Amino acid sequence: PPFADQSRYLPLCQNHLAHKLTHARPANQPRKSPPRCLTPQSTFSRHRPNLPALPTPSPITIILAVSWVYLLMAGGAALRKTRVLRREHDLGVMHVIFSVMLPCYILDRTLGEPVLRDPRSLATGAGLGFFLIIAGIGIGYGVGKMIGLAPGQGRRTFALASGCQNFGFTAVPVVEILWGSSAVALLFVHNLGVEAAIWSIGVMLVSGGTGIPWKQLVNGPIIAVVIALILVTLGIDDKITGPVREAISMIGLGAFPLAIMMTGATIMDLALAEKPSWKIMAASCLVRLALAPAVI
Repeated sequence: PPFADQSRYLPLCQNHLAHKLTHARPANQPRKSPPRCLTPQSTFSRHRPNLPALPTPSPITIILAVSWVYLLMAGGAALRKTRVLRREHDLGVMHVIFSVMLPCYILDRTLGEPVLRDPRSLATGAGLGFFLIIAGIGIGYGVGKMIGLAPGQGRRTFALASGCQNFGFTAVPVVEILWGSSAVALLFVHNLGVEAAIWSIGVMLVSGGTGIPWKQLVNGPIIAVVIALILVTLGIDDKITGPVREAISMIGLGAFPLAIMMTGATIMDLALAEKPSWKIMAASCLVRLALAPAVI
């Protein structure tokens, strides 16, 4: 047993045995579950957050889940190369994605999710989103110093870029494929903490100042998550059905494919405009793929 001293639970178990002897069940009555002995295991299980059980996917499942993301990135790069998707389109397309399509997707995936009714799950998700990003940025800052980057010459940018995990356009579809809509709903709550960390600690790190642009937190995705949590808390989230819910779902479906294609187009721009540094690339992979995941 995990606890060496079980003596303080003995009286409770003796009471349980006495209850069974003095309250024998007649043969013609259905069986009832007797009261459990109070043990550390049963006490702990009653107070654990009601988090969804997530299965462990196989490597093949993970590869198949992420492969279409990179295919869409390659498609976006090809559209940029052939000038079908031009740079002057970027601002308008991303504005529609960020302000309209993504909020609709968030509402569609969060409304009606029972996991969002547990305050402890919400606090844990948002807290992990904030502190894990801060830890990743700190690791990136340390690695940037080790490879010779100085403040004002790339170290702070390296820390922010390498320390922030994929939590948005490339992560959400993969999470939904692997673990379903409940995990996606929790991921959006997690992203509240991520946004708070980036627009506070992240901005102060990159700018070298002390001001925090809190107004940047008032954006479409954050507003959608807050609205969804309010509706879930009030217990009226399941009332949004019919044509309204279908319209929200249809608008949101295109958010991530289009955003991932825009990501591929942007990567194509960077690949053509800048000469890659193998030292930066190797250090970034070390932070992003090994050190930060080890903390997570």
